[in-house]
Amino acid sequence: MTHDWRNDPATEAQKDKMLFFGCEWDGEITKGEASDAITYCAQNFPDKENAWQSRPATEQQKVRLQELDEEWDEEMTYSEAKDVIREAELNAAHEAEQAEIDYYCSSGFRAQLYFDDCNDIYPWLTSEKYDQAVGRLTETNPNWTGLGDVFKAIEQTFPEYFHDR
Repeated sequence: MTHDWRNDPATEAQKDKMLFFGCEWDGEITKGEASDAITYCAQNFPDKENAWQSRPATEQQKVRLQELDEEWDEEMTYSEAKDVIREAELNAAHEAEQAEIDYYCSSGFRAQLYFDDCNDIYPWLTSEKYDQAVGRLTETNPNWTGLGDVFKAIEQTFPEYFHDR
């Protein structure tokens, strides 16, 4: 079951923007109602929307820019700060995703995955011997990619276990 965000209480930021447009409401207002009202006002009062976007960056934006190690100046508008923050957050997310991909594609992680498979075939293979074979493989072929490479490395590193072949 998916949570319907539209039924959550409106945020303070939504309420601030609605007040800027001169909107009034009684009691509680939901995110969905506030979103609809803001969209209506932005479309029907473009000068007021432009004034909202052109106001100085907020203190929250300034703090977020600092957290992201992004530069800003006193002349930065709300809209400009919002764009810089969005871009920096996208870049940070991309970098984190790339780091995770790099880790999972690394020979060290692949080596961890393949140990059990190798140990099933070679019961005499200890983790120390396995590490030795994978270390040799990584030195001789840093771009190795598969389990077949690991099997060859084990056989080359420990030929004494394969003398009957």
